[in-house]
Amino acid sequence: AFVKSLLETNAVGGINILNFAAINGIKKVINCSTLAVVNKPWPIPLTSNAATSPAGRNVGYAVSKLAQELLMNEVADNLQISLLHLRLSALYGLNMPWTGVLPMLIQKALKGEEINLLNAEKTSFDFLHVSDLSLII
Repeated sequence: AFVKSLLETNAVGGINILNFAAINGIKKVINCSTLAVVNKPWPIPLTSNAATSPAGRNVGYAVSKLAQELLMNEVADNLQISLLHLRLSALYGLNMPWTGVLPMLIQKALKGEEINLLNAEKTSFDFLHVSDLSLII
């Protein structure tokens, strides 16, 4: 049931957005996706053609977002809509849940605790504030 709801929200929802765009004459769509679709550890440099076959504890979510991207690509082509996927990783900002890598690093620094980054040579994070994302879009 959980995976079904993820696919309905992300994959079917993405198609619904494109159909809405087509009905309303919108010719350009930006889809906020997730870097979770890319194999970890994330390669450096990270490029748009990085391997995508998600695995791990969030595989259901990642697969639903990858399905969203792939299905939206096909639908956008058929509807002659220009489509761009933004694969976000570590988005943060005011009133957002204080979870993830960035809050953990800040909390450790504030407590004076040692910060150990595992796989730091193999992966990277893009910490992006929501206001900067708004400017990018």
